[in-house]
Amino acid sequence: MKNKTAIILILCFFSIKLTNGQNQWVSQVSGTSSFLKSVFFVSADTGYVAVEAGSILKTVNGGTNWVHVGNGPEKCLFFLTSKKGFGTYDNYIISTVNGGVNWNSCYTNPNISDIVSLNFPDKKHGYAAAWGQDIDNYVIKTNNGGTSWDTIYKYSGNFANFESIFFTDSMTGYVATENGNILKTTNCGSSWTITPIDLVNTVAIASIYFPTADTGYAATDIQVYKTTDGGSTWNGLPQYFSPSLYSIFFTDTKHGCVGGGNGYNSMTLYQTNNGGNTWHQGASGVQTLNSVFFADSLPGYAVGTNGTILKYTNVTGIEDNAQTETFSIYPNPANDLLTIQLSEPNAKAEIKIYDQLGQIESFLNVSTPQTKIDISNLTNGVYVIELKTENTNSRQKFVKE
Repeated sequence: MKNKTAIILILCFFSIKLTNGQNQWVSQVSGTSSFLKSVFFVSADTGYVAVEAGSILKTVNGGTNWVHVGNGPEKCLFFLTSKKGFGTYDNYIISTVNGGVNWNSCYTNPNISDIVSLNFPDKKHGYAAAWGQDIDNYVIKTNNGGTSWDTIYKYSGNFANFESIFFTDSMTGYVATENGNILKTTNCGSSWTITPIDLVNTVAIASIYFPTADTGYAATDIQVYKTTDGGSTWNGLPQYFSPSLYSIFFTDTKHGCVGGGNGYNSMTLYQTNNGGNTWHQGASGVQTLNSVFFADSLPGYAVGTNGTILKYTNVTGIEDNAQTETFSIYPNPANDLLTIQLSEPNAKAEIKIYDQLGQIESFLNVSTPQTKIDISNLTNGVYVIELKTENTNSRQKFVKE
């Protein structure tokens, strides 16, 4: 199973059927018929897609237009800022500092055949899962924001490939294997414990995601599994999926999305609003989805075979309930000062600023309709402002330049 890519008949036209109302999953024009392997957005407008042939598509207007910006990774995209990102190509980890235009190698290993998953829990620490040239698998790590990488763990002789890696913080992380095991570390990868995800059936895990330190989800060839105790125990959720699942993403413990298919002529795309207890179909079609991603809670994207890019356009993200804006921000992008204007002039509000990895960068309470925040100490990138009043809770993104 070291190559999931199936040979398909290239179709000039294909249809996507929306199955959950209007203005949800909408097909976008990618300009390519190649397989798309990974999608990553740094804001609601700016995102990147890795093409299997080793090139990058980029949008700066929420997917209305996609342009080829450079050659480089074919999968496993992860961006730390709007300019600085990483991807993989065979046994290489490569990086860009100019938004995907140029890519340079920052790691390679002749003992490795393919780097299959990449994750950064913060801006300094990153981890990757890789297949060896024989039966070994490897975990690779950076402590300096991707400048240099080291192989820190070899998983030997188990005849089961690594498929997905996810770290909830710099010390605690998980690796999923194709034979249904979850490896966990709590000491930055120095040692690992192994837990089978299913004590009865052997399932192939394709993707894992942890929206919190304790709650995680794993997408397999038959169903989604869930843990609420940091991976000590896993339970299969009620619904079975066919064809297989390839990718999973949760914006919080309740709201998630899975994508997949059979690799050549079918699509799997489902969403949940209650932590996986029930799922509803988002769309159906003839293209398999390899990667799903949500920029905060909105919008969402899924990419796959034959140049498929789908966008979830409901303005409330995975949830279907409407949200009223309670504040506005300007300028956006901003350099030094950011102005927050409350819609309710007499409201008292709690304001938090998060970086794109979910870490709180600023916190304050306000009781005036207009507040100016000094953001000069923030590094350039995309941030989320969360504003809570007595009756409302809303978020918006801004770019620090």
